[in-house]
Amino acid sequence: MFEIIYPVAVIALGFFVLGVTGFGSALVIVPLLSWQWPLAQVVPLVLLLDFAGCLLLGGLQWERIEARLLLRLLPWLLGGAGLGWLVMQQPAWANSPLLLLVLGCYVIWVGVRGLRQTTTSQHSLLKSPPFSGLLAGLI
Repeated sequence: MFEIIYPVAVIALGFFVLGVTGFGSALVIVPLLSWQWPLAQVVPLVLLLDFAGCLLLGGLQWERIEARLLLRLLPWLLGGAGLGWLVMQQPAWANSPLLLLVLGCYVIWVGVRGLRQTTTSQHSLLKSPPFSGLLAGLI
């Protein structure tokens, strides 16, 4: 019975986190399921579940999506993803704990800003599509 209830409870908890914060389901699901299942099975499962969950959340919020902004961000998002792929091809960077530290600091910063409900100013560098798109794609 535990083999059935545990994965279902972990996935439910992960999607609860996704629903509340808008991100983080994989941060919850992957480590907890890795205790029971091989990582090679957990990661593809979580990617598929997250993809489906984000499509659902996107569909529920479709009227709030700014299509013009999304079109301006798309080339920068793809460029950032390409840059991230190039970085990960370098053996010195791919196994570096520095990247994990930077990602962890970024996640903490976003979480604290979300909890404090702070927003960026209109002229912030974070509001520029090239910077934010490259950063999001890289992450």
